[in-house]
Amino acid sequence: MRSFLVITGHFFLHNSFDLTSTVLSFSTFNCHHKSIDILRILQDKLKELSILHKVIRVTTDDGRNVAWAVYDMNLNLKRIWCVAHRLHLSITNAFGLWIVRKDDDNGTGALEQDDSNNDLNDSEQEMVDIEYMGNNNDTDSLSEYDDTEVNVAGNESDDNDKLSETFDSLDEEQLYLIMVIMTRMTMNLWMIGQQMLSNQIVKLSTILTLYFDAQRKRFKKALNLCYDVKSRWNSTYCMINSFIVLREIIENLFSNKHQLHITQQQVKKLTNFELASDDWHVLLVLFSILKPFYLATTAMSGRQYPSIGLAYYLLARLRSFLQQHNKKESLLEKRLKQLLLKKFLNYFDNENEQMELLMLHAYFDPAGFAALTEIERRSVEQTIKKSVADQASHSSISVANTLSITTTTANSENKPNANRNVKRNAMNLFNESVDDIQYGENRENESKRAAIINEFYQYRKYVIEFNEKHKPDAGSAIVFWRTSGETFSILKGIAKKMLSTPATSVPSESCFSTSSALARKERARLSGEHLCS
Repeated sequence: MRSFLVITGHFFLHNSFDLTSTVLSFSTFNCHHKSIDILRILQDKLKELSILHKVIRVTTDDGRNVAWAVYDMNLNLKRIWCVAHRLHLSITNAFGLWIVRKDDDNGTGALEQDDSNNDLNDSEQEMVDIEYMGNNNDTDSLSEYDDTEVNVAGNESDDNDKLSETFDSLDEEQLYLIMVIMTRMTMNLWMIGQQMLSNQIVKLSTILTLYFDAQRKRFKKALNLCYDVKSRWNSTYCMINSFIVLREIIENLFSNKHQLHITQQQVKKLTNFELASDDWHVLLVLFSILKPFYLATTAMSGRQYPSIGLAYYLLARLRSFLQQHNKKESLLEKRLKQLLLKKFLNYFDNENEQMELLMLHAYFDPAGFAALTEIERRSVEQTIKKSVADQASHSSISVANTLSITTTTANSENKPNANRNVKRNAMNLFNESVDDIQYGENRENESKRAAIINEFYQYRKYVIEFNEKHKPDAGSAIVFWRTSGETFSILKGIAKKMLSTPATSVPSESCFSTSSALARKERARLSGEHLCS
């Protein structure tokens, strides 16, 4: 078994708000990549680029191997989970999309986790390929920049977020209905796409494929049916969307099954997978619920603009979407939204540390700022003030020590002024005995604190005025800081650090799609240099 690991870096260029992303490393393993292997590659590559101590965040999925590798770097780094990965888990677990129903000896059924292999075949890889982030940046120049965000992805992650195995009895009916419909859709795909091995089924699928393709040409439909892939975000939505778009063709296929020159046995088999009107209703409801999640994932996966603040805004809107109900919604739609809300809150709102990190990053994006409550804004500002004060204190100690060394050197070389220096040193000793250094630090900290408080006031004023003139947009953060950044001497530098963090692992994940497209049978043939070109 071969495993793959991609590391990407994200940073702002000097004296500008031009976000840059680049592939730092594309590695292969002949076995499952353990945390110690990931740690070694992370340290070696970051040291080679002279940016090991400039990394401020690491965005990954929830794989334990990656999490432990980041922790073992001993750099006090904060890891941010991939928001899109969490959304995918929320949907998958809420609707039991990969849960199977098994009957016990008494004939009663129960929903259990499907532990089938997650490996994708070639056709599945083709279906889920995502656009590759192309760039020609030289990774050797990374050491010139102040701070870097690292994004790590592996194609075979040790993910500890299992699918839920137990469901409320009230939920099982809806989940089982979804499972049956998804099974029928999958069987339709298999037959039309010639995925079955039986000779009779292959012959049947060939006939169906020819009919289906002819109908697509007739109705001028470029879209083909899509597979639902367990490990790929939004693939459920894409499959449902393809069925809805091609509904007329699919219904024609089943209506004309007796004219397809197939046997009665094959007709009967085909009938078993026909979607009824109630099935289509469920698909339409699922489509309406999943569409905002698909669009949110797409928006937060951009690579040409800061996505972390935007992600917090999108999460707030998704939460509101699931919590609100109108009179036109059916009971099924309300129930499915409740199921999804339950998992959404579990994967996001119950993770206090991660949500606090997201709020900190979101504060510097006008869209993210708009989604924060007043209490959350003040909490973030307290965190920033403490961080600024700690940095000022550290700088004061460093300066005091440097001055002390310089003074000592000068004293040993300047003999004519020995008496005056003795008196001055006595005063220094006295001041140190009454914590004069701390007194100086306090004065500097107070000055810094006053400056940051003033910037908070100005920032709130500027960003509120900006939001009144602009709707939340992917490019809001870049536009705001390019036009108003010079106003904030302290917050500008912090904003660069916070906004360089990607909300998803798309920059790394996309490399796997590129490699699979270029060398599907042996992805390891590609190196990091090839992927960067």
